[in-house]
Amino acid sequence: MKTLETLQLEGNKIVDEKGDAWATWRGDLNLLGQHGLGDLPASRVILWTGWSGDEPFERHPLTWGPASLDQFRKAIDAASRAAAETGTTLLLRPHARHVLADPQRCLSFFRERADSDRVGLVLDTASMLEASMVEKVEDHLERAVDALAEHAAAVWLSDVQTSDTLDALGEPELRRVAPGEGAMGEHLLGTVDRCVPADVPRIVG
Repeated sequence: MKTLETLQLEGNKIVDEKGDAWATWRGDLNLLGQHGLGDLPASRVILWTGWSGDEPFERHPLTWGPASLDQFRKAIDAASRAAAETGTTLLLRPHARHVLADPQRCLSFFRERADSDRVGLVLDTASMLEASMVEKVEDHLERAVDALAEHAAAVWLSDVQTSDTLDALGEPELRRVAPGEGAMGEHLLGTVDRCVPADVPRIVG
């Protein structure tokens, strides 16, 4: 039986149980506004998929439009060429308010890139949720994992709770909590373990 590999987020590094770096987390980089990714370290870099507007988590309608998707594809093409030169793998982490916002968009994109060995997916079900989805969170969780498990290079494990803070549309903001301690509860780990192979690392943090 394969042993689950659990990774931890420490600063901007994803490290294994020995403390060795598995990947670098660059949540500050916006693929829609970045002119190149700069120096890419060896191994792996985890990135958001890009946003329009000034704030990374604002609802901006241009983020989901065809122009942004085209710009995103071009940015990935350029980043992939740079990654090939340094031996780096780009791992994309979707978010409900970014270009790859939901399972269907992710699935379409990664099917396009089926032959690429430089671009992978970090499956983060919590990031693809909005407060309006919490009522049926188990359905959203299962759809996301069923659709994307085969494409996942890693799974980012965290849960969400609704907060008392309201966003610009008057909806509660979601806040991150530890796996299993929020709206998804025990279904998060159960669904991931059922659908995602044991040799796909789990990131906690």
